Amino acid sequence: GFEPDWAIIKDRNFGNLANAFDAVRGGTSGSLDNKGLAFDSGAEDDNNAGPAFGIATGKGTLTFTAGGDTGDLNESGRTYVGWTWLGANGTSTPSGGDIATTCSVNQTAGFSIVSWQGDNTNEQTIAHGLGATPDMIIYRKREGSQWFVQHAGCTGGVDNGASTKQLIIDGTDAEGGPFSGGYIDTVGSSTVRLKRGSSSMNNCNASGDNYISYMFVGIPGYSAFGKFSGNGSTDGVVIPCSFSPSFVMTKKINTSTGGEWYVVDSARDPHNPADLELCWNRASAEDGDQGSNHLDFLSNGFKMRSSGAGSANDTNCTTIYMAFALNPFAGPTPVTAR
Repeated sequence: GFEPDWAIIKDRNFGNLANAFDAVRGGTSGSLDNKGLAFDSGAEDDNNAGPAFGIATGKGTLTFTAGGDTGDLNESGRTYVGWTWLGANGTSTPSGGDIATTCSVNQTAGFSIVSWQGDNTNEQTIAHGLGATPDMIIYRKREGSQWFVQHAGCTGGVDNGASTKQLIIDGTDAEGGPFSGGYIDTVGSSTVRLKRGSSSMNNCNASGDNYISYMFVGIPGYSAFGKFSGNGSTDGVVIPCSFSPSFVMTKKINTSTGGEWYVVDSARDPHNPADLELCWNRASAEDGDQGSNHLDFLSNGFKMRSSGAGSANDTNCTTIYMAFALNPFAGPTPVTAR
């Protein structure tokens, strides 16, 4: 029922990576267009992918403008899932930062797409327009870079200076850092600070390079960002969210082997246990060699139903999560669920 400003599309039955599209990088106003960013370290696909990646948006629809011969969008015989988020259906330039940003901000949903160009100056700030401190920040250089994540559940949260730990999406590593190529340091309700690493600012503020970030604030009744400790049992821990989730991403952050970026959703898995996981960090099909990460969607959160060393519910592990509601009831006058 809305025109999306951010979409992630992933093959379900073939081993391709997920691809992200957003209207801020898109070539025309209000369109996700052809600037796909795969969940790897390559550059955005705005040169050779044109018609194969083309997406036009409308209210309630995504329209693929070509056959998708790379298989990443619309290849014959393949099945796909798309996760979409609403921004502002337009862009703005929030005030308050040292470096100008172009944003698509939806404060009601706690979501902002933030684009900026680096100037290689240490401790520059950029504005995000959320009006609240982000709980999760995903960012990367558009010309080619790994995907970096800061999350409220990581050591130091998202607002503890140089002691804050980060994650990388295109891998299974445990939390680490601060990274030598630079990182987002102090986080605030209007701006974040770009900090030089031990060797450079390539990750967040190299001169002339272009960057994109997706930032989130938890909204009661709609979204939740946090962490839990696994118990290694199929009778797993319960994670309260104050809503029934439709989308849950989990990532184990504190073991020597790290963990996958597992995603389950109620569109592909409408009945419990939800076990059709996909991995943001893998070019693999649904339920391939990803191990067990089963869970139950509850009326007020979710319950882990997985065990074993590869699970996000591994014994004594710390796992972060990102969850969105099936039937959001955020706002000043929430109603009772039926």
